[in-house]
Amino acid sequence: MKKLIDYTKTLRSKNAGPLWLTVDVCFEDKATLDFILSRNILTPDRIARCYGVPADQVRIIPYEIVNAVKVTLPRLCPSGGLGDMDIYGCQQQLLIANLPVEE
Repeated sequence: MKKLIDYTKTLRSKNAGPLWLTVDVCFEDKATLDFILSRNILTPDRIARCYGVPADQVRIIPYEIVNAVKVTLPRLCPSGGLGDMDIYGCQQQLLIANLPVEE
């Protein structure tokens, strides 16, 4: 079975302020974006389970003009706070990279 990472051109994460993360999921073309969106791979519930955050705080924003989806979610620990293991939020995309995609 293929994984989300197999369909992406770019998959990256970064801070969206000290309390939020954003994950950019970029695809080569609109057909791939539409395919992933039609399979409900990127839903607030699925993302929330991966990151251990409340689903009502997860935002999924498709940007069709650039064949991408932006996922915004709260950080479990503020950037630079005690216990923070990724101050820049740049390794958090790995938590969704292996989401299964049924064809």
